[in-house]
Amino acid sequence: MIREFSHSIAQLFPYKVLHGMVKPKIVAPFYHTISNVAPLHIASLYPVYTPEQFERHLEFLLKHFEPTISTDIPLILSGKRKSKKPALFLSFDDGFKEIATIVEPILSKKGIPATFFVSPNFVDNRDLLFRCKLSLIVSRLSGFEDKSALTGVLENITGARNIGVNQIKGIVYGLGHNDSDSIDTIANAVGLNFAEYLKIHQPYLTLNQLLTLSSKGYTIGAHSLTHPLFSALLFEEQLNEVQQSVDWVQQNIPNQPKLFAFPFTSHGVDGRIFKHFIDSNEPKIDLMVGTSGYKPTHNSRFLHRIPMEMSLVSAKARLKSELFYYLAKALVGKHNDKLGYGKH
Repeated sequence: MIREFSHSIAQLFPYKVLHGMVKPKIVAPFYHTISNVAPLHIASLYPVYTPEQFERHLEFLLKHFEPTISTDIPLILSGKRKSKKPALFLSFDDGFKEIATIVEPILSKKGIPATFFVSPNFVDNRDLLFRCKLSLIVSRLSGFEDKSALTGVLENITGARNIGVNQIKGIVYGLGHNDSDSIDTIANAVGLNFAEYLKIHQPYLTLNQLLTLSSKGYTIGAHSLTHPLFSALLFEEQLNEVQQSVDWVQQNIPNQPKLFAFPFTSHGVDGRIFKHFIDSNEPKIDLMVGTSGYKPTHNSRFLHRIPMEMSLVSAKARLKSELFYYLAKALVGKHNDKLGYGKH
């Protein structure tokens, strides 16, 4: 609600005014995929920009920012490297196949570097992110006639009684990373076979495609092994998700910097994670990134990124919203992220 109100107010201001007030060193927009038609495993999760819309985003971004590579970000944030324009760090999460077929040709044509964050468990279409499974289930509901049978399945799973048809979507969306058995049960009830979907549609990049992207100069980063919500994990589990996914990239894709993007959000991450990986003279990871929009931190090896798919708007409108929201938070001292220090 606050975000939506802030977005509306932000559009009343010229972009140059907001940019001049904030004076960002760097902006880091990120996406998941680009497609003319939203894939079913994404369609119920967030809006998807078309290639034409994405190119218009890039045109605006290139007008105001200078593209940069991941290894330069700590230098920019620490003030050791400066340029005429603020820096632009572009990235994509989850490793969907459209990165190779749609995104890369557009970026290569414009000469824009980018980083693609992947979860090893999904590379080569070995498994499907649980949220993508939920999207497939929801997409199947509109044509599924025997909803009374489905409510019976949901009642067995949740222990609730008298579940109404209008409650089905809410219950499905409420399932999480650790509810794989329940998700599979519901999928079976609506006639979905995830293994078959993976085989037919192959939604994710293969290792060979990642190697090709790397050979073209794009960087590949880690996005955890299984894409869990980190705040729901124990410290040791968080540690393993980071370390093992970074190790996988290092072992499988040559000459990559050590990069990690938190899945969903870095909010609630154990503060010891940051101390372990990036708070030392010899950091174990070159750069970690979050998803909290334009929100600076004190650590030059951590960067928050701007989620561009909250709604289908222009890049100008999205950045105006972020910069205005930053200014509003600054009034109450909420504009910086302390990265959970002191919380564990």
